[in-house]
Amino acid sequence: MHRHPCRQRPSQRRLHVAAALALLAAAASLPRPAHADAAGAELLLLTSHVQSQRDAPVRHYRRKLDAKGQHVLTPGIEAYYENALEEPLWKARAVRFTLGVASDSVTHTLVYVAVLGRWLLWEGERTAWSLQLGPGFLARESWRSLPEYTPDNPLRESDTFLPGWEWTLLPLGELDFHYRFTPTLQGVWSIFPGFPYVIMQAVGLRWEF
Repeated sequence: MHRHPCRQRPSQRRLHVAAALALLAAAASLPRPAHADAAGAELLLLTSHVQSQRDAPVRHYRRKLDAKGQHVLTPGIEAYYENALEEPLWKARAVRFTLGVASDSVTHTLVYVAVLGRWLLWEGERTAWSLQLGPGFLARESWRSLPEYTPDNPLRESDTFLPGWEWTLLPLGELDFHYRFTPTLQGVWSIFPGFPYVIMQAVGLRWEF
């Protein structure tokens, strides 16, 4: 395991892992899916940094939209497959299997996978809001090659597991706004609240069948 002088807090890392494991146990207890409910694909567009502190110098944020690097274009794609549940658990109507790939703030590859419960928060004639929450695994090409990299995040790096990548197990979530074009096709705007570090946004389509 590489060690790097930083402000990373072990207690914070343990909290993320414990929360993710708890969500994984909850996901394992979900009722068996009844049938395929939906599939979707979204374009990842923008990352907004919540904290004023940056893990790397702003000059490395090549697609930044402002001088401080608070808002950065992070293009990528997310795809998911949903199964409706035979019986809702904690009011979750479906379980979603998600895969995402993006170019992060310093143009390194970022990958994540997640198993998310899906809750319908509100539904109108054409519009709706839904929440997805569950355990996830996130990995990115290591930033440790960057000069002055000072990590303040739960990511870790190993010589034996995914060498050259930083990774972590953590809870992931999405807040989706849906607009229904047809009975089976929806447009979706997604917000990924990665507090206290970043907020990401994406747009795409969702097909029900």
